[in-house]
Amino acid sequence: MGYLKANGVQDDRYLRHLDYLEVLNSQEMSTNELDLFASKEKQVNVVIPKTKGEMLGVVIVESGWGSMLPTVIIANLCPTGPAARCAKLSIGDQLISIDGISLVGLPLAHCQTIIKFVLNDCAVYPADYQNLSSTSRKAVAQ
Repeated sequence: MGYLKANGVQDDRYLRHLDYLEVLNSQEMSTNELDLFASKEKQVNVVIPKTKGEMLGVVIVESGWGSMLPTVIIANLCPTGPAARCAKLSIGDQLISIDGISLVGLPLAHCQTIIKFVLNDCAVYPADYQNLSSTSRKAVAQ
């Protein structure tokens, strides 16, 4: 705590004492999240039929600092869009890649541009990533 106070953190309300077990459990959860990203066995293919030039019909936001791998999250689905019509994507799903282009760590505006011109291969990470029985979904827009 002395280091933090020496470097400008004066308010103790922002500090919390963690024991070693809490730190280990936190790391284990992060490892499980990484495992879901990396495991091909936990991905399921989803086909999203769409016509040429049709927008995918998703609104995205940044996943924020709560995620081990920052990417974008589906914030809304256009009810008449291909993503909603396929009924396999949900608000809260994390988009991992589109057309083989990883969205992990990219700025929101860049991800929006990629989604605007989506052709195929849209990998989706489940909203309930804390539940290790969840599977990733791989969406293919045609």
